[in-house]
Amino acid sequence: MRPQLGQSVVWPAVLMLCALATQSFTSTVPVDPNYETDASGTITVLLLSSQFYGMDGTIMKALQDQWGASNNIQITRRIFDPDQNYTDYVNQIMSACSFAESSFFDVVYVDVSYIGLLQNCLLNMTAWNSSLGQGHHPVAFGNNVNNNSLYALPAEMDMGLLYWNEDILYRHSMKGPPIDLNDMENMAGYALKNERALENYVLTGLVGQFGISDSAFCNFLEWIWIAGVDTLMDSYGNFSIATSHIAAVVSQVASWTDSFIIDPTNTDGMDEGAAFDSWIRGNSIFMRNWASYLLAAADQAPFQWGAGPMVNSNVSDGGSGTLGGWAVGVYRYSTNPGAALKFAEFVSSQDYQRKLSINLGRHPIPTYPNLYNDSDVCKNYPNNACETFASINLIRRPSIETGVNYTNVSTVISTAVSNILHGAYVTQTLLDLDAEVLRILGKPPRNATLTVDPNTARPGKRVPSDIVVQTSGLFCVIFVVMTAAGIYKYNANKKAQEIKKAEEDKFKELEEDHPDGPEVEQRGPHDHESDFDDGDDYHKYEDVTDKTRLV
Repeated sequence: MRPQLGQSVVWPAVLMLCALATQSFTSTVPVDPNYETDASGTITVLLLSSQFYGMDGTIMKALQDQWGASNNIQITRRIFDPDQNYTDYVNQIMSACSFAESSFFDVVYVDVSYIGLLQNCLLNMTAWNSSLGQGHHPVAFGNNVNNNSLYALPAEMDMGLLYWNEDILYRHSMKGPPIDLNDMENMAGYALKNERALENYVLTGLVGQFGISDSAFCNFLEWIWIAGVDTLMDSYGNFSIATSHIAAVVSQVASWTDSFIIDPTNTDGMDEGAAFDSWIRGNSIFMRNWASYLLAAADQAPFQWGAGPMVNSNVSDGGSGTLGGWAVGVYRYSTNPGAALKFAEFVSSQDYQRKLSINLGRHPIPTYPNLYNDSDVCKNYPNNACETFASINLIRRPSIETGVNYTNVSTVISTAVSNILHGAYVTQTLLDLDAEVLRILGKPPRNATLTVDPNTARPGKRVPSDIVVQTSGLFCVIFVVMTAAGIYKYNANKKAQEIKKAEEDKFKELEEDHPDGPEVEQRGPHDHESDFDDGDDYHKYEDVTDKTRLV
């Protein structure tokens, strides 16, 4: 399960204190230039239960222990309970790090989005070996580098992908993948129009992660790549999000909630699992999700399907996907950093990653591009996925640049995207977002202006306030009630008039049949009382137009 950064890992103030605290300590173990030959002894690896379970865990343990025996290194493992998640894992590291505790663990696994948060708790590997990291994907490797210092080594990779239902597209004389964003919009719109004509109102165009979460932030990064933006923050710390190109792309995607390409009800809280369930049931044409769902799609999809990079603005630039996955680092206050670093090098090595990719049931994606040409590796992934791994433009999240502020930056951006999808004005939201992120990063605001071509992108629409919605609803109820009352009164009056006319016609016929008046039996003043039994049957009579009749 991927961690959701839409929820804080720990309180921001605590994170800052931890970061400041670690800066006042230095590792007690000096750099050993001969660690690769001399380092030995015992190390402890900190693991999540989900990283080391079942047959996969058995295979990993056997490979690691075999390596350890040949290098005179004993490997112990501290494995978290199944009900503990990566938030608990990070809190454990930060807590120990804030007090420079050195007896708990030596090796840690770092989600790629947490490297900036944890870098002050990790060993500067470059100080020990400046040649580390050769052969890794440059984006995966660069994700762990700050100021020319390496803090972790890539261990396995994930990436955002666009999935599509080939059967639905074929049914409407189309074939995936879409060549660019406009093509994707046209394909989804055309298929939906035809499906609506067949009274299929369940199908939607695209499912993904659109709520307030780090995955939604990843969606946003893939959208702005379409606008020609490959990073929100450059190496000098310059940040920019309020640009006309970004506004145009975000406006176009936001307009999909109007055309139902994106179902508005799916813009709140749909995570990766929910998006996959919707798509696998055939309820969506396209899905944005992680490459780690490829095997599940191959196993569960009851239809023909495809997967590839998220589309770009034009086909020549290729598609993109946000980098996901794991890195392995050495705890800054390890008592045996040399042995820990040797272990990190081993589990990030090409040979070890190749063995995991081939032998583990989940087939983790290796971080070495030359393995994407290895037939023994690639046969484990469906739909020629290795071609996608090799060609995709990987997008790196600004974790290392934002440091302890990454969670806040991710949250405010995904919140702004959610607001836009719910109808907030695109231009003003992006301008406000630009200023808010700069404030979080402690940078001065900048002057920014945005223009959005009304012929190509929606400028946004305002979200009505609660009171407006409630008042509008009240007036609707009143209107319906008054209309119903008017219809009832009209029908009642019409019925009464029909009865009156029928009675008048009846008496008119009587007058014509008896011009001298009807024959009436002569009775005494009290003879009529005998016709009733103490008044018990008075209810059988009703007065109509002042004449008495039995009903």
